[in-house]
Amino acid sequence: RALAPPVEAVERGLARVAMPGRMEIVAGEPTVVLDIAHNVEKAEHLAAALRERYPERRMRALVAIGEGKDAHAILEALVPIVSSIVVTSFHAEGRTPLPPVVLAELAQRLGVPVATVDDPGDAFTLACERCAPDDVLVVTGSTFVVAAIRDRALAREADAGVRG
Repeated sequence: RALAPPVEAVERGLARVAMPGRMEIVAGEPTVVLDIAHNVEKAEHLAAALRERYPERRMRALVAIGEGKDAHAILEALVPIVSSIVVTSFHAEGRTPLPPVVLAELAQRLGVPVATVDDPGDAFTLACERCAPDDVLVVTGSTFVVAAIRDRALAREADAGVRG
């Protein structure tokens, strides 16, 4: 006999699936969205999903991108939805991030205000400080930057006593 659960049960189950680092929403002021969009296609999908979910809210980004990725195209996908970007780095054995100064130059050429902070934790602090309470801060561009920031974002959420 084949397992054949009712469609409604499958839909309910899938609605509860959460993948850390994929459109992971962390409540607080600002709302933080963690997404490991590390290529152009993922960045385009992220931008579209954010536009749909937060059509009336100002968005800012915290971005680090690995060497060998099409950083210009990734930033180009994000620029239409963000009012500013903080660029940073990450630390991962065997992986090399693009230097934040290189990302900053690309962002500036795309016409978006940018700040450069080498340390991801310090970059997150600055990005949060620059946000208004109703802003959305998108952390993206690399699995490693999302991993570096995720615990801080969740701790911030727990400190605030909220869950989104």
